[in-house]
Amino acid sequence: MFTMPQPEDAEKWEGCPVVQLSDTKQDLVRFLSALFDLGSTYFGSNHRLPFIDVSAFLRLGTKYGVDYLRQEAIKRLESVFPPQLQAFRNAYTDVALALKVHAGSETDKFPNPGLKVADQDMFAIINLASTFGLSAILPLVYYCCAQHDDDALVDGSVDEDGVHHQLSCVDLRRVLRGRASLQDLRDRSLCSTKLGSLRDRRLKVMRFAKCLMEVEAVVSSTSLCSSCKQAYGETAGIVRGEAWNRLGDIFALEVEWPLS
Repeated sequence: MFTMPQPEDAEKWEGCPVVQLSDTKQDLVRFLSALFDLGSTYFGSNHRLPFIDVSAFLRLGTKYGVDYLRQEAIKRLESVFPPQLQAFRNAYTDVALALKVHAGSETDKFPNPGLKVADQDMFAIINLASTFGLSAILPLVYYCCAQHDDDALVDGSVDEDGVHHQLSCVDLRRVLRGRASLQDLRDRSLCSTKLGSLRDRRLKVMRFAKCLMEVEAVVSSTSLCSSCKQAYGETAGIVRGEAWNRLGDIFALEVEWPLS
């Protein structure tokens, strides 16, 4: 930007040209702090960045051509929303973690060493991923967004800078229709008695659109015989995999999914 010809009366400070930026003060502090991070504070292996920092890296890194900041942001987002089902661990896929969150012994729904995100960040992440072409994470962010109640989906969220993030009408429609589709992914053709009871527990989970929830821990804690446990576990795993493979279609996204 400094190589562009400047008018004679251009604003200067101590002889240097002044460039007016449209970015917020908070975003510039995050961007410049990372840009001149000589001590590797931001990118150290033990430093967990908040989402609002990573968002600034992606937006300003793209805008000002600082590719390594852009790539760092993408890498951290993809670590929370990976393309492999087994690596996609959060309170909406891991029943043990979900139980801890429900009991209050754990508050972090998205345990990740590199990036700290929360439910209220999903709206901003959808907008960010759509704007910057991060199609690989969109099905998973939509899945997480579908766990919100209607009021939260309509109201959106306000971040620590006071910025209001809200889904567009198109995205809101995708989430609502996708959530309804997830809730319809039920199979009642299982046997009665204890296995049927276990089925009902699984259906209760699915009413909250948590079709990717791993249920092996629930199965192993029941009094079912070993054959039934194995059969149910295998069937649940197959259904879980099918739900994963259909996420792109469920949310009507024109993206390659699942990734090979």
